[in-house]
Amino acid sequence: MKKIVLSLLLILTLSACDNKQEASSSTLKETTLEEIILKAKDETQAISDKCYKMAFIKKEYSTLYAINAAIKQNDCLEKVLIEEIREVFSIGEQREMQEVLQQTRKTSDRFYELLYNENKYCEGQCGLMAQIAQQSKVTELLEKMLYDMIMIKLNKGE
Repeated sequence: MKKIVLSLLLILTLSACDNKQEASSSTLKETTLEEIILKAKDETQAISDKCYKMAFIKKEYSTLYAINAAIKQNDCLEKVLIEEIREVFSIGEQREMQEVLQQTRKTSDRFYELLYNENKYCEGQCGLMAQIAQQSKVTELLEKMLYDMIMIKLNKGE
């Protein structure tokens, strides 16, 4: 009987140790994931800032200048995304991904153009300022896509 009780205690002790190791491994993975998320956010922000600074050169500008600069910023983000596509995808998938990226940008740009400039409530309230909002929404989408691409690379250990 003592052997059975000792065996059961040993099994329970070993089982508890395994659970502690799994728990600490799980915590380690969460910490690592948090670090990856933070790094991806930082990298995305740094790239976005670089594109912004490249596009918005003047300190004082007109509304039209702001629209054109926002488009340049989005062009820059798209170029970076194309570079990321070349790193993350095989040659066979690169062309399709680039086409999807460009079509997504074009479609989202048109969606926000219609939303902000062609709705039935515009009546003199839309126009150039709404076009800035339109471009900023496209910027947000491109930044999100860039973040997702960076996350994939970081999760693969690159």
